Amino acid sequence: MVVPANKTGRVAALELLIRLGADVKTDDVEGDCPIITCAQYGDVQMLNMLLAAGASANTCSGDGGFSPLTIACMGGHDDMALALCKLSSKRTLRDKDGYEGQTAADCIIAPLARNWRNFSPLHLEVIAAVVLAGGPVEPQNATAVLPAVLARAKECPGERARMTALASRLEKLAAGGDEDDEGDEGDDDDGADE
Repeated sequence: MVVPANKTGRVAALELLIRLGADVKTDDVEGDCPIITCAQYGDVQMLNMLLAAGASANTCSGDGGFSPLTIACMGGHDDMALALCKLSSKRTLRDKDGYEGQTAADCIIAPLARNWRNFSPLHLEVIAAVVLAGGPVEPQNATAVLPAVLARAKECPGERARMTALASRLEKLAAGGDEDDEGDEGDDDDGADE
């Protein structure tokens, strides 16, 4: 059984279980597979071990249908979220129940929305990876993060083009939608960042 080693973060135990043939896709009693638990704890090393052993970054949890990317974002594990984005995790996936069907970007934005200065460069990088891949964002969340994106574009010339593209998409989403956000929830991209 892979899950107990994963929940305690014991890399050596996970290595042993994988070597002994443990199924990295088996759900625990809550319906979560090891990669979901890994996302809850933000352990990128264990994520890589599970993926190498055949786990999928695009599975959903048993309780609410959260994606690993959304779970990492909800837990504030920005490094894990960025790793999942780079691994071509389904960035546009809406949760089945979860946060009322919100995406990973919504889960980053909503808790920080009161003050746009709360958004770190890493937060913006994950939001950009999700939104520029076609991920939908609730209009109020798009409005909340827009000042941070515009400030980042102004402060960092090297990121200006990407942040400007993100700002443009967020403006469309804030206005009530974008033709790209319908029907994307099952799409996947090639993992390449713009």
